[in-house]
Amino acid sequence: LALLLGRARAAVSLARGDAARLPLPDGSCDAVLCDLPFGKQFGSEQENETLYPAVVAEFRRVLRPGSGRAVLLTNQANSNRLLWA
Repeated sequence: LALLLGRARAAVSLARGDAARLPLPDGSCDAVLCDLPFGKQFGSEQENETLYPAVVAEFRRVLRPGSGRAVLLTNQANSNRLLWA
């Protein structure tokens, strides 16, 4: 993060919120980084079956078409849910 901020200090903004309902216009982000819940401390693995597709759809909406990138983190137990989202 420090490297990224050093290169583009004015162009980087960080936000924290509900990943399934981002308060951003369509196609407004170059990148999204999200540490998805594993279903241990928050929610459940079962809830992730609906959460992960909703989050991926929302990221598609806010990322710039053709150039937007997403980094999504999860655990091994949820990796297939993310692949099928």
